[in-house]
Amino acid sequence: MLEVVLICIAVCADAFAAAYAYGLKGVQIGLLSSAVIGFTGALFLGVSLSAASAVSALLSPSVCTTFSAAVLILIAMKNLADVQPASRPEGESTPDDISAKGSFVLAAALSVDSLGVGFGAGVTMTTAHKLSAVLLCLLLGVIGVRLGHFLGSIFSCRASRYKTALLSSAILFLIAVMKLV
Repeated sequence: MLEVVLICIAVCADAFAAAYAYGLKGVQIGLLSSAVIGFTGALFLGVSLSAASAVSALLSPSVCTTFSAAVLILIAMKNLADVQPASRPEGESTPDDISAKGSFVLAAALSVDSLGVGFGAGVTMTTAHKLSAVLLCLLLGVIGVRLGHFLGSIFSCRASRYKTALLSSAILFLIAVMKLV
C-alpha cells in the first residue's frame, strides 16, 4: 500500500506545483476546475494501470519488475530535466481565472507522466491496489490543486516549482528502488 501512496503523491506533485504557480500569478482555480484536474489525472493513471495488466500477462514477473523500475527511473530523470516555469494553457476564460476547458488542457499536459508511471508501476500491482491508486489519485489531485493554489496565493517564492519536481522525482526513484529490492 505504501507503493500506491507514493505513486499518487508523485503523480499529483505536478498538479500541486502548477496550481501553486497559478496562485502566485493571481489566477483563480475554482472547485470545478480542481475536480477536472483531479479526475483527468486519475483517468490517465487508471488507463495506464489497466494497460500494464495486459502487458504483464505476457511477460515473466522478473522482467515486469525490472521494466517497471526502469520506466519509473526514466520518468524521474525526465521530470528533473523538464523543470520549467508553468505557462498558461489555452482555453482560459479570462486572465483572472481558469475555465473547465483550460483546466482539462492543463491536466492533460500534467498527466502525460502519469501514463508512464501507471504503466511502469501497474505491471506488478494487484487489481485492488490499482483501484486504490486511482481513487487516491483523484482525491490527492483535487486536494493538491486546492492546497497548491492556496499556498501559491499566499507565498511569492518561485523556487518551490523546482523543489516540487525534485520531490516528485525522488519519490519515483524510491518506488523504483523498492521494486528492485
